[in-house]
Amino acid sequence: MSGDRSPSPWRLALIALGALVGLIVTVVVAGALIFSATLDGLEPSLKAGCADSDEAIVVAAADGDLDAVRDELDDGVEADRTDRHDNSALACAGPAGHVEVVEVLLDAGADPDTVARDHDSVVADAVAFCQPEVLRRLLDAGADPNRTGVDATASPLGDAVRRGRTDAALLLLDAGADPNGFPAPAIDLAATESTSPCPEPTVEQQAEALVAVLAGGADPALVLGHAVAGGADAAATAALDAGADPDDPQAGSPLLLAAIRRDTGLAELLLAAGAEPDAGERVPGELEDAGAFAVLRCVAAADDQDTTGCNPIAQVLAVADPSTDPYDAITEEVGPDTAYPVSPLLQAVGNDDPRTAQVLIDAGADPNQASALGVTPLHAVAATGDAALLDALIDTGATAPTGGPARPSAIAADAGHDEVADRLRELGA
Repeated sequence: MSGDRSPSPWRLALIALGALVGLIVTVVVAGALIFSATLDGLEPSLKAGCADSDEAIVVAAADGDLDAVRDELDDGVEADRTDRHDNSALACAGPAGHVEVVEVLLDAGADPDTVARDHDSVVADAVAFCQPEVLRRLLDAGADPNRTGVDATASPLGDAVRRGRTDAALLLLDAGADPNGFPAPAIDLAATESTSPCPEPTVEQQAEALVAVLAGGADPALVLGHAVAGGADAAATAALDAGADPDDPQAGSPLLLAAIRRDTGLAELLLAAGAEPDAGERVPGELEDAGAFAVLRCVAAADDQDTTGCNPIAQVLAVADPSTDPYDAITEEVGPDTAYPVSPLLQAVGNDDPRTAQVLIDAGADPNQASALGVTPLHAVAATGDAALLDALIDTGATAPTGGPARPSAIAADAGHDEVADRLRELGA
C-alpha cells in the first residue's frame, strides 16, 4: 500500500525521536569503548579539538591566554587563521567564554560571521554555549544575527528560545534578528549532542523568551502555536492578549495541540478566547512547525513511546487492521504531505484524557464529528477501552457512526475491551 512514497515529516520526526533514544542508550553502553578506540579512519576535523590545534593562536584562544594571543597577532599572525582542522581562534574562544580574547581578535580584524569547524556560525555557538557577553561583542562588531551556519537548521533566535535564554533573544532582536525566525526544529541532533554547558531550560524560561520574541514583533499567532506546543501558559496568554486568533491557521490548530499535550488548562484558556471546539487539523510540514513539537512531547511522555498513541486515527487503524501500517493507510487516503482533520475531542478521547474531553464536551464539541478516514470519538474510545469516557460520550449524544475503518464494537472486541464492546453493541455501533 505504501509504494515508494517518502515518509511524511511527521513520521520522520517520530523516527528521529526513536533514533535519539537509541543513540543515548548506545552512548551509555559503549562509552568506554568509544574513548579507548583509536582515532584512525575518522574525518580529520573530528580528530582534534581547539586545544589540539597545530596553530599557536588557536590553542591560546581556546585556553583564554590573552597575552599569547596578542603575541601571535603582534608577530603578524592573521586573526582569522585556521588550522588544518578548520579551527579558528575566534571560534574556539567564543564557546569557552573568553570575552577579552574575543574582543582582541575582533579588534584585529577577525570576521564576526566566521563559521566554526562544526559548520555553526560563531553567533550560533555563542547562543548554544550560553555566552551572552561573547554574543554581545560579536553583534557589536557587526555579526549577522540571523546567520545559522552551513548545515544548521535552527536560527540563533530559535536556539535562544529553545534554551530559554531571554538575554540572548533580546540581544539578537536588538541587532535586527527576524522576530518570526524563532521556530527551531523539534529535534536537532547536533544541538542535542553538543557539549554546551547550558542548563536544561524550564518551561517558564522558554515562556519568557517567547514573550520577548512577541514583544520584538513576532506574529502573535505563530507565538501562540509554539507556546501551546511547549506548554508555556504565560506565553500563550501574552499571545492571545496581543491579538492572536486561536483559530488562525498560522497558529497550527492550538486547541488540537493542547489536546495532544493533554493540557486541560491550555484547552480551557483557548476555549475562553473563542477557539472553535471542533476545529483541528494535522498539518504535515517542516519539523519546526508547532505540531511537531507537540507530537514529540506527547511521544516522549508516553510510557511505551508508542507513536500511534499520539495520533488517534493511527491508533484506531492499528487495532482495526494490525497487518497494515496505519500511517501508510492515512497517506493512502489523504495523500502525502496533506493536512487532514482531527477534532480536539477525538484527540482527547484517543489520549484517554477524560478531563480535557469533558472540557471540550462542555464547550459544545460534537461527539459525532468524523475526522479523517471517518474516525469518530466512539472509534477512539473503543480502542482505548475507557468505559467511563464512553458513558460521557453517550450522555452527550454520541450515536453509531456510519463510516470509519470498522464498527466501534468490533474494534473494542479486537482490543479485548469486552465491557465497552457490549455497550457499543447496545448502542448499535
